[in-house]
Amino acid sequence: MQDITMFSLPHVALAVLLTGAPAAGSGDGPGTGHRKTDDAAGSVSPTSQALGRPAGKEIAPSRLEEARSSLPLPLLYGTMSLKEGQYVDYEVKGPRGKTRVRAAAVGRALRDNVPVQQVEFEFFDLGRRALVVLWITESQPVLLDRVAAWAPPHTPVSVPIDLPVDDPQLRGVQASSEAVKVTGAFAGQARRVVFSLESKERVEATLSEQVPLFGVLSVQRGDERWTAVASGTGAKRALTRVPLAMPRAQEL
Repeated sequence: MQDITMFSLPHVALAVLLTGAPAAGSGDGPGTGHRKTDDAAGSVSPTSQALGRPAGKEIAPSRLEEARSSLPLPLLYGTMSLKEGQYVDYEVKGPRGKTRVRAAAVGRALRDNVPVQQVEFEFFDLGRRALVVLWITESQPVLLDRVAAWAPPHTPVSVPIDLPVDDPQLRGVQASSEAVKVTGAFAGQARRVVFSLESKERVEATLSEQVPLFGVLSVQRGDERWTAVASGTGAKRALTRVPLAMPRAQEL
């Protein structure tokens, strides 16, 4: 069984996947209102402070890394072009192993009367099912509205994020860009782009229009590398239960 902590799941999703919300039938569920989980275990608290920032304002340096970890690498370093039913399979390598992740655009929904795109990241080869669901607004600026995590048989939990998905501050400073030719399933012209973070760490992304959803053929930060290995159509929603929604602080 692989260790899910070695991959850059959104930090709030990781907390749920590691600790789990109580399973259905435990007395709490999607229809019972807001719930507090075990803070000692480091799981989700009854309210969540969204990471977003007012338009035109920078994210505080102390929260940059937290905000950065809320976005899967292909979403953070790619350009979204979501078509319902499309999916991309990524091989994801971490410091202690590898797994396979399917990223899929599974349709539109309305959240508080705002149209959003639902994008699912399903992690395989972990010894148990692990699903991270993102709801992304269609209006400008494009925001990651909420993230949900589901590790059956636990109840899925969603938390507010409110974070721009195309924020240069999160990507870092572009250090170089060059045209390259790639072979394999997505053969053709691509562009290799290197970004530098404030910690002097470098992120290298190979971008190709041949790859659906985000246009990311590969992206590497530190010991973690995502590589697209296949794509297709016909993806359906894997999230089959209504998540328990943690409220924004101002909603209380």
